Amino acid sequence: KSWITGNAMVVSPKNSDNLNKRFLYYILQNDLIKNVISGSAQPQITRSSLAPFKIPLPPIEIQREIVAELDGYQKIIDAAQTIVQTYKPTIEINPEWEIIAINDLVNTISATVKVKTSEMLKDGSVPVIDQSQRYIAGYTNDEASRISDVPVVAFGDHTKAVKYIDFPFAQGADGIKILKPKNETLLNSKYIYYSMLNIDMPDKGYSRHWSDVKRIKVPLPPIEIQREIVAELEAEQQLI
Repeated sequence: KSWITGNAMVVSPKNSDNLNKRFLYYILQNDLIKNVISGSAQPQITRSSLAPFKIPLPPIEIQREIVAELDGYQKIIDAAQTIVQTYKPTIEINPEWEIIAINDLVNTISATVKVKTSEMLKDGSVPVIDQSQRYIAGYTNDEASRISDVPVVAFGDHTKAVKYIDFPFAQGADGIKILKPKNETLLNSKYIYYSMLNIDMPDKGYSRHWSDVKRIKVPLPPIEIQREIVAELEAEQQLI
């Protein structure tokens, strides 16, 4: 049982003998429903606009067959989404490799101009990278905020989000660390990105994490091995 808010309406079959409830659910997810959506700033469907909406109504046996087929597809989709969401790259460690603290491998760089959330645009010349889980948070037209010395790794100090950035961007205003290898002949930027995805970071809620994460030690194989690992993980990620 559940409460329904004032911004939602309950739609239920008048006769379950000729309309399967789950068939109705799938029908209402169909793109055709867009024809009765009104409003641009706040799209909505009203009872009066939904009332004349027509749907196909096959025999109840056919409805059940369609539902069973779509449920099967949904299980595949759900399983695939679970794989994507839980995927974590794994680096097989050679015990002969050096183990070095992240802080000894990277420098943190900072833009002179940072973009506040309230200042972000939907479109612009420079994408904004912040600490949110969204890869690109927004855009700006302020060229003074542009960071062109890429590739880098962005780390969300509060969110623990890790992003690999290989294009010019602007830095979000709060809680983000931009990491650049101290020596690019010894450390591949994408390797440290995968290494950070591979570690178990402490969970401090919305507190800052970098002070702990920077002390975590990661394996540092020769640069040629790093490139091989990156190529293998990129192929694996493409498959995922």
